[in-house]
Amino acid sequence: MQIRLAVCGLTTLAVLTSWTPIEAQRYPLAPRVTAGETIHPFFEGFYLNPDGSRTLSFGYFNRNLGDNPTYIPLGEDNFIEPAEFDGLQPEWFPIRRQRGVFVVTVPPDWPIDRAVTWTFQSGGEMFSGPSSSHEAYELKFPMAMGSSPPFLRMEPEGEERFGIGDPLRSEPRTASVGEPIEFTFWARDQLEPNAPREEVAVRVTMWTHRGPELATIIAEQPPEDEPPMLNSTQIPLDSDDGAANFRVTFDEPGEYLLRVMVDNHDAVDSGQGDQCCWTNGFVEVVVSP
Repeated sequence: MQIRLAVCGLTTLAVLTSWTPIEAQRYPLAPRVTAGETIHPFFEGFYLNPDGSRTLSFGYFNRNLGDNPTYIPLGEDNFIEPAEFDGLQPEWFPIRRQRGVFVVTVPPDWPIDRAVTWTFQSGGEMFSGPSSSHEAYELKFPMAMGSSPPFLRMEPEGEERFGIGDPLRSEPRTASVGEPIEFTFWARDQLEPNAPREEVAVRVTMWTHRGPELATIIAEQPPEDEPPMLNSTQIPLDSDDGAANFRVTFDEPGEYLLRVMVDNHDAVDSGQGDQCCWTNGFVEVVVSP
């Protein structure tokens, strides 16, 4: 069994073993490939925490261009080593490059030369993304114009948090097949004091992270935006409460984990390609027949 390694999403230092260029056989005017292409894990880098622990960030690149995410269930085809960190990774993979989808935090005494590795099967091959503690992989913010990850709150009077290092988790929810349930999240932009740029509207997006089937997620847009968009909405700067509302329906019973991401990528110095600035949160939902 062949395993391909993809280390880090940083352009300045990328180490690929047994690698074939991803776009090597893709012609400029070739038809869009909607299914059947491989998915590759990436180690994005790490955040050094005040207590000496390190938060390792992982993402992936789904080469398919169709509308439907790819499903790779947890188990022998989708796992993390060491096993103590297994279970944090997604089962559903939306298309294209997705950065900082989940994190693993290792303790201060974790050996510098010991990797945490995410491995999954795609296209009949096993691909692995091992972490690295080399200083070149350290991730930092704020950015040049003052951008930092925006704030996210998942309960009306709950904790407000930012960044992907210690994701928020809302209270578990219950639902029934075919009956929509409502979710509300609160978010706002974050700027460093005396930042050169002005505040921007933030975007809130919701995905199925794990579960036996994709949930149908519809975001309620501001009144002037028609029609409602799937999965994603923006909170206008003049919003009174900074709230984003979603309606979610499940077609299959089971245990689900939904991911919520808020970003300020409309700012000139913000974007996933810069490894800044977004904040993750997760919602557990148990769906009965």
